[in-house]
Amino acid sequence: MNTSGDPLELVTGHYRIRDRARVVAILGRELEKNGDGSYSWVDGRGTSLAHMEVTGGKLRVRVNSRNRLKAAQQLVEALLGDAIERSLEAHEDVGQAVLAHQGKAGKTRPQSPPLELPPEVAAQFHDAVLAKIHSTLNDPIPQFKGKTLRQLARSVKGRPDAISWLREQERILKSNPQLAGLDMRPLWQELALPFQGLETDPPR
Repeated sequence: MNTSGDPLELVTGHYRIRDRARVVAILGRELEKNGDGSYSWVDGRGTSLAHMEVTGGKLRVRVNSRNRLKAAQQLVEALLGDAIERSLEAHEDVGQAVLAHQGKAGKTRPQSPPLELPPEVAAQFHDAVLAKIHSTLNDPIPQFKGKTLRQLARSVKGRPDAISWLREQERILKSNPQLAGLDMRPLWQELALPFQGLETDPPR
């Protein structure tokens, strides 16, 4: 859920720009301008409701729920009028991304650039991924003769396998740019293991 209680769905609204100068002037006046030239629609509590980018002749409106897309479209179209023309909508199911079978990220590469998540969505996405992994700590792992990760972590003999498993999961997850900043430390703490994530490796 986002802060409005809507189910998380990464949705992007696309517009063709008819009058770029007018679009840039109005967005710069009515919204918060970010350091990278994009714009944020922020509510009174400081929550980012939409992230907007002007690239060439296109305006992209990125949000984290269907309801927010409708609200953002109403705002943008009221502000910009005939300076823009509504085009396509793109949708990415966060739930499916989280539940994707482990290892698939390393086997398939997206053909288009990955969607850059707004900070609010990125934090929730990372929490969902960690929660999914946490829910498997008591599940038998076939490659370790049916032992769970907790059992491995408690055993002197099995501890190296638990460490190796955690590091491999981190490697797989961080192959996705949207998870590059994922902090795996809570899982190590949960298993009472000294942190030995990928960031502890000596520089090459």
